[in-house]
Amino acid sequence: MAMCTTTDIQNQLPEIFTYGISAANVDSYSWIPKAENDIKRKIRADWWPAFQSDRVKDISYLGTQELDASKLTDSQFNKLCILRVLGWYMFPVLSKWNPDGQEDSFQQKMKYYREEFADEWQSILRDGIEYDSDSSGSISNVEKEPLHTLRLVR
Repeated sequence: MAMCTTTDIQNQLPEIFTYGISAANVDSYSWIPKAENDIKRKIRADWWPAFQSDRVKDISYLGTQELDASKLTDSQFNKLCILRVLGWYMFPVLSKWNPDGQEDSFQQKMKYYREEFADEWQSILRDGIEYDSDSSGSISNVEKEPLHTLRLVR
């Protein structure tokens, strides 16, 4: 299952396909799978090490187990995926890339959606990433523990 679809993107920004890019372009350039891969890489870099260290106390084991992306709840990343496609793939293609201070509207929108992506990512981390670590088919509270970045660790 995909984290987002072209319909989701259009629901977020109804006028997006009036700028000269169609839903077929989004599919042909594989922007959604690229955005999903970007998100999974971010999960592996920012969240996975902390998730493992909270559950595994044997230091020799840490870092040896790979994240299984099929255990993630894709719907949790819907908005994040939409923001990634808009800010990193669609608006950069539409921009004329004017220098700073003379940015076109697409550069401004690109910056806006990148900032929204960063905010949404932090919200997801604070809420807790849903990861079905026991493969039960349901997410328990333990499997959705928030990532605390301001916690004192001794």
